[in-house]
Amino acid sequence: MRIWKYPLKVEDDQCFMIPFNGEVLSVINQKGNLVLYALVDETETRMEDVNIKIIGTGNWIDEDDFIGYKFINTVQLADGNLVFHIFKLC
Repeated sequence: MRIWKYPLKVEDDQCFMIPFNGEVLSVINQKGNLVLYALVDETETRMEDVNIKIIGTGNWIDEDDFIGYKFINTVQLADGNLVFHIFKLC
């Protein structure tokens, strides 16, 4: 097992692939960029989608769009002037 990092875009919705049964651990600010860390089995050949939602503080949330999503964490960018809340589809 290894911990891999995946850069995220500052976009409402995004999807990318990780090895099957990978576990999303956290999202942090790394040098002004959002980075997701996941625990993965690097020998796993099967891949699966990870669906992420990023919502800025104060932005409108349609509850129906969040069905099945789990909160990961909150990340600050731009010296705390931008605050994003990250969710993952389970």
